[in-house]
Amino acid sequence: MQALYHFSEDPSIDRFRPHVPATNPTKPPAVWAIEFGWLERVRTTNLFRYRFDPAIFGPSEASGQWVSNEPVEAVDVDPVGDLLAAHVTAGIEVRAVPSLWPLRDLVQSDRWDFSIVRMRNAAVRP
Repeated sequence: MQALYHFSEDPSIDRFRPHVPATNPTKPPAVWAIEFGWLERVRTTNLFRYRFDPAIFGPSEASGQWVSNEPVEAVDVDPVGDLLAAHVTAGIEVRAVPSLWPLRDLVQSDRWDFSIVRMRNAAVRP
């Protein structure tokens, strides 16, 4: 693995504290789901990609995620640009749904290879 990435709206993070999550770009997701209420934010958010040397990261319990248990500094940081265009270029299907909770419940009901993070940002469970 050549690099791991962390994404943030903050372009000025100098040092990441332990347990920083990172993703492996060699295994991009096949599908992202977002809630309808987040469509405008996806269109307008300025997101930044932090690149890390994977040497001090180990696999996380969340599928496709890696974690560092010690402070780490990024090798570099770049703006992502148009988020929807980036997904199209990567061949990732984007689905908009009224609520992520039914999807979360479905994937947790079986032994699927999945990761759902930031459920704290999901709309209230219907």
